[in-house]
Amino acid sequence: MASEEQKSNGTNDRNSCSSREKDASDETVSEMTGWLMKRSKLSHQWKRKWFHLKKTELCYSDSPEATKLKKIPLESAEIAETSVDQKLNTFRLKPKGSKRTFYLQAEDEGSQHDWMQAICFAKVSGGSDHDSQACTLQ
Repeated sequence: MASEEQKSNGTNDRNSCSSREKDASDETVSEMTGWLMKRSKLSHQWKRKWFHLKKTELCYSDSPEATKLKKIPLESAEIAETSVDQKLNTFRLKPKGSKRTFYLQAEDEGSQHDWMQAICFAKVSGGSDHDSQACTLQ
């Protein structure tokens, strides 16, 4: 959840999810929040994180109340189911132009599908300059 300060001044830096006022173009964009397991970059340990999908950003933190959020840009990101560390219900996100791949695990298959579909819609709604950005979930 964005802090009141972020809401009032509209800050949007690399470490926080932007909080913008809704306009007419936002009518079809939905938000999604919830817990997912995220594999850490260095230790490869799985940690529970709170995720907030808004527009073309997937933000995460340690709790819903946290004001310092990290974000994963979704425009032109690759998203796919994956099998990693013998975990079920996992998928990966690889932002365009990034060497980093994010590995996420949902609680169950239905939740995994919901997250992947919502991320896919957010990615496509980002107004990418490539018409071939349509998502296909398998």
